[in-house]
Amino acid sequence: MAIGDVSGDGRPDVVLGRRGESLQEISVFLGNADGTFAPVITQPSSYPPNDVALGDMNGDGILDLVAANILGVASVSLGNGDGTFAAPVSFSAGINFRVAVGDVNNDGQLDVAVARLGDIAVFLGNGDGTVGAMIVVPSGAIGASGITIGDINGDNKPDLARAGESSSQERGVASVMLGNGDGTFGEPHLYWSGSSTQFSSFPRSVAIRDLNGDGTPDLLTANAWSSDVSLLLGRGDGTFGETRNIGFDSTEFTIGFRPQAADLADLNGDGMPEVIVANEAGRFTVFSPRDALLGSPLFFPAPDGFTQGNSLGIADLNGDGRPDLVRSTDEGIAVLINDTSSFEIVQQPAGMTIMQGQDATFQVVANGTASSRWRRDGIPLSDGGRFSGTTTATLLITGALVEDAGVYDVEITAACQATLNSRPVVLGVLNLADNDADGTPDLFDLCPADSYKTNPSACGCGVADMDANSDGVPDCLTSDLCPNDPSKTNPGACGCDCGIGLGAGLLGSIAGLAGWRFMRRRGGLTQSTS
Repeated sequence: MAIGDVSGDGRPDVVLGRRGESLQEISVFLGNADGTFAPVITQPSSYPPNDVALGDMNGDGILDLVAANILGVASVSLGNGDGTFAAPVSFSAGINFRVAVGDVNNDGQLDVAVARLGDIAVFLGNGDGTVGAMIVVPSGAIGASGITIGDINGDNKPDLARAGESSSQERGVASVMLGNGDGTFGEPHLYWSGSSTQFSSFPRSVAIRDLNGDGTPDLLTANAWSSDVSLLLGRGDGTFGETRNIGFDSTEFTIGFRPQAADLADLNGDGMPEVIVANEAGRFTVFSPRDALLGSPLFFPAPDGFTQGNSLGIADLNGDGRPDLVRSTDEGIAVLINDTSSFEIVQQPAGMTIMQGQDATFQVVANGTASSRWRRDGIPLSDGGRFSGTTTATLLITGALVEDAGVYDVEITAACQATLNSRPVVLGVLNLADNDADGTPDLFDLCPADSYKTNPSACGCGVADMDANSDGVPDCLTSDLCPNDPSKTNPGACGCDCGIGLGAGLLGSIAGLAGWRFMRRRGGLTQSTS
């Protein structure tokens, strides 16, 4: 299946290649303004189409049809501009399964790449709807799987990515060939795809997309036999990190039975795109790659009822600015119109700072029936202990502790399977314990454990102190009574600027210091008293 405006009316149309025991044809569904389609236009195909793509192969501003099939040829059918196509012009391509179009040599003319049984055949376009001689590109992968063209390493030279099975091991792979900018490509680099290590995961599709919003292209594959999808995060240089498989593991979720295609689109308009998966069992599955990468993925299967189909299309079919979903079926196409505009958060949660032991309440309000899932620092919360309402619109923390502080947000899922994320808010929890019972909370007391202090925050002898006036005596109650008195005569003997007398209690403390010696100089004579 391919989606594009083949009739020139500014509306997306769907072109479907159909094949079977007694069926080989091209079906065109012309889009109406409301997301419905006109009666199908069917024209016979010279070969049973296995895959189709759209692109302006002759530069006349009209989309043309490129098809691949398993009988050893590929073809270009020039568009007439009304939803029909001219007779195909075929060229030998070997047994091929999937096709992609793009300008791989940067000459301004579209070229054709087809995934063959064991490699990729590239045909440079001549600009008139015909193509040049075949260029064989080793891919290190085999099988009837997807192919795509895009700039993976940011050098403005189109690259190739292919899904398939390793030619040396029975395991699913994503194969990457970096382009040289002239229609040739470097050696293939293989990355495991799918969770299966005992047999091939059989990846059916591959897409070059930015999955985590860092501006670097990543890879997304749909793996039929392991019933999962793989997320490969790009490093920006054409290489990829460890594969993240999202599938039927009990700690994650079930993608569905035999995924056939996967792609990326922002379905709910929150600026964070979702992964859409078309399953052989006839269901769409949608999940947030952000949550999947955090280890807490969510999934929202679309209603059942679609018959088997392999293709997935994403386009705004009714002109409302929101992407809609299309997939092929045994009978034609099935369409889901995106109605997430009616679902939005009308009241965001608010952050707060409370004292330890107080209650905290977060609340979110959406304009429709929805379920909620609260998280702290990206980790989903569960009811129990101090927490309640973790799956409702109102989260209550009873008697909050310091360890409950953090960043809170909530993910809301509507009945239509759309999902929204609230803004993150901060909960601060202050500890007001008063360990020395001086009436000042430890949080505000500079000397919370000093029993010798004279006032909160005025440290006494219970803490190590300095010799601030360099008189050789530590500035402590048992040593220097006047550490900041420049008029004192001796350490512990206040001078005129101290402003206090030596009372009986204080003199008694001094007298109790055995062996203490005071020195005073008068007229050159030294008087000593023990």
